Amino acid sequence: MKIGKLSYILYACAAVAAFTSCDSIDEDERYILGDAVVAKRNVLIEDFTGQNCVNCPNAHEVIDALKAGENGESIIAVSIHAGRLAMDAPIIGLKTEEGDKYADKWGIAVYPSGIINRNPTIISENEWSSVVRTELEKDASLDIDLSATLSMDGTSVNINTELKPTKSIEGKLQLWITESNIVTIQQTSSGYNGSYIHNHVFRSSVNGTWGEDVSLSTENVTKQYHIDINKTWKAENLSIVAFVYNDSEGVLQVVETPVVSLVED
Repeated sequence: MKIGKLSYILYACAAVAAFTSCDSIDEDERYILGDAVVAKRNVLIEDFTGQNCVNCPNAHEVIDALKAGENGESIIAVSIHAGRLAMDAPIIGLKTEEGDKYADKWGIAVYPSGIINRNPTIISENEWSSVVRTELEKDASLDIDLSATLSMDGTSVNINTELKPTKSIEGKLQLWITESNIVTIQQTSSGYNGSYIHNHVFRSSVNGTWGEDVSLSTENVTKQYHIDINKTWKAENLSIVAFVYNDSEGVLQVVETPVVSLVED
């Protein structure tokens, strides 16, 4: 895991007028710069969002600002399109059934909202930076080596995961597939933008909606997985996110890797 200084600048995001079907944010909300810290582990942001949510692009900007900092590689975001403001229209919609299950689990009622490292408190995007800072400073109880390769025919992904615990852990291992650079519609303060670029979008779980039970000691554990690619996904924009979590401590470690092709173009 890479270690660096958290010295990002979270610029102020202008608030927008409330859309009748979308939750509003105050005009004086700002995203505050935190002091530099040493990142001891990675942090997962579950960004609950929707294409019919006029304020959700503000959260996307916060994620971009966090990931642009020196600790950006330690911050892993997944945008989960769910709930009443998500769009499930064929081709252009990004809503998933699993995303709705996650939103229901955490009781997401306001969009955008975030869950940081599976801590049970739901927070708005203007609070993300301070919580991320706190989570970065916590000691990691395991490392995760992760690799993902595209099959020769380009229709599936093979995944290798190695868990390296430093203490005994009881929890669940979760793997997700995400996609970036998706150009499709999004409601913004200026109206609907049909060329909006969506990043870190949750597409599907790899090993079940809630992952699988793992019981770790101090020995490394290796697991392999395989997932077929939906025809609407672009293989070159796919990534795999893997994390271990439990109910008492939340996410213990999370990593992300792009899906790579072993075939030369």
